[in-house]
Amino acid sequence: MNLGEVQATDESAFWTLTHDRRLGPDLKLSAQASVGQYLFDQNSPGGTDFARGRWYGLDLKFVGTWFDRHTWVFGTEHRNDHEQRLRFEGAGYDLRTRHRTDAAYVYDNHDILDNLQLNYGLRVDHHDTGRQTLSPRMGLIYRPWEGAVLKLSSGKANRQPVPYESYASVVWGIVPEGYVLPTEQVTLNELVWEQQLGPRTRLMASLFGYRTRDRSYVNWDLNQLVQQRIVSSGADVEWEHNWIDGRRLKVSYAWQTAKDDGGRQIPLSPHHLLKLNFSAPWMDDRVRWGVEAQAVSRRCVGLQSTDACIAVGGYSVTHLTLSSSRLVPGWEASVSVRNLFNRRYSDFITGEGRGVWLQLGRDFK
Repeated sequence: MNLGEVQATDESAFWTLTHDRRLGPDLKLSAQASVGQYLFDQNSPGGTDFARGRWYGLDLKFVGTWFDRHTWVFGTEHRNDHEQRLRFEGAGYDLRTRHRTDAAYVYDNHDILDNLQLNYGLRVDHHDTGRQTLSPRMGLIYRPWEGAVLKLSSGKANRQPVPYESYASVVWGIVPEGYVLPTEQVTLNELVWEQQLGPRTRLMASLFGYRTRDRSYVNWDLNQLVQQRIVSSGADVEWEHNWIDGRRLKVSYAWQTAKDDGGRQIPLSPHHLLKLNFSAPWMDDRVRWGVEAQAVSRRCVGLQSTDACIAVGGYSVTHLTLSSSRLVPGWEASVSVRNLFNRRYSDFITGEGRGVWLQLGRDFK
């Protein structure tokens, strides 16, 4: 990114290896190991700042079907962020830290009736800071007639502050050294209706509500740390049709509102989102091409010291993608032209112009 006098590079990479094995007639194991890294560099008149993150993880998941009408899923997960580094040259600050999380979880999918299913479970995370968080969830799935599905779900998730959130306010003297940010908690409730309108057409509608507690951020205008609660709600509808020759069309619209406990609009939370996606086979179905159009309404990108919203206008972008998994056996490839018409838009910074993305994948089965 080139932002006038500021130049920034943002890069991430990850590698994942998955192994599935049946341990018995009623027990399966899925093991996943992952390694990743994150690199960020920024050059400005005030100096050179950068962030580094490297981690590895292991997830062991077991699926048991010992009891009639029950499917138990349980396991353990370990993640080690063995390198977390932040450097603010202008402030003379260079932080090196690490973080480790161990978790255990158990879920049950219970077929109460042939058309009624209950799933429930709990995840427990233990952090090396001494904190322990609980994340319960519950869902009910009802099929009143052929082609119709009603889903009601509720759950809670927890998010630990990342190093920048934890230490940036310390660097600039906003909070004292050693201050520990609270864990951010999100409670979700959602009601979803899915209806098959024919053998190749599907309609989905949903209502959702989120409540976020202990969200922390730095208000640079007031030079203070703000901890807030957020209440957001909305609805979305999606229509999808698949033709017999392989063409697909999906159209979706979402409306949402998100405000803090003072009734102020949350930045970067537009009220209206519209998306259209069309794809079709090409070259005797060896290649698939697709076009996606997205429209985002006017939105707030920040708050002035008077709590007045700093708003920017809506925008629309179009993406074009070619993909194939049949040109070369065992290989997958895709190339995308993002922002095909080079539209200019703005959030905190000017949005990206036209760009080309290339992705390659290898299946070792």
